[in-house]
Amino acid sequence: MKKMVLIFAVFCLLPLLPALADTKPPALQEIPAGYFEPTEQQGTMEEMYYDTWESFTYEEHSRALTKRAMRWVFGSL
Repeated sequence: MKKMVLIFAVFCLLPLLPALADTKPPALQEIPAGYFEPTEQQGTMEEMYYDTWESFTYEEHSRALTKRAMRWVFGSL
């Protein structure tokens, strides 16, 4: 079933490839000077660690892992 879906998706998307190849990004624009100014509401970067599992399904827990993530905490809004 998965192969049929993949083949179907490929044949449906093939006609779109030439159109996608001709697309160009919009023209570059100058970055406004205010972009480089400090903001009124500063935030902070925080490092956090969380526990999860290395597994291929939600039911299976093959090996415990601790992962690191960086998150941006906004200032007061």
